[in-house]
Amino acid sequence: MKWYSDLPFELVVPVSMPKSELSKWRDAIEVIADSCKTFKSKVELVRLHHHEKERKTYGYHHPMGVSISEEHEIILCAKDVDTAIHEAAHVKTNENHTPKWARCYVKMAQHYMSDELLRASMKNACKHYRPVRPLVRKLRILF
Repeated sequence: MKWYSDLPFELVVPVSMPKSELSKWRDAIEVIADSCKTFKSKVELVRLHHHEKERKTYGYHHPMGVSISEEHEIILCAKDVDTAIHEAAHVKTNENHTPKWARCYVKMAQHYMSDELLRASMKNACKHYRPVRPLVRKLRILF
């Protein structure tokens, strides 16, 4: 049985994506799958947006992930766990970078990330998402 055959959501993989690439997404996909159980996130569809060649060729800015909360859908453009958690928190809370979303995002990050990855992710999140800052201070994630 393949690792992706028993996911709690539909996984859509681009036809153009080489089969060998799917394993690079495993950690992110498994975090989203576990968040459906552990955090009761209602993710119904995860789409992988594979466009490595185009990003390198054209160098355009592209979001790392997108969530459509009303549809319970996540579109991943990056393979990292932080992006998966970020988008899963959007689907769980149905909110966009609000304090409620930040609480969910930080809680999920604490659950799924190593201390080193958590610190790096929270440092980056504090730069871009104001509601994350007070939580990181309160929880003393960054010393």
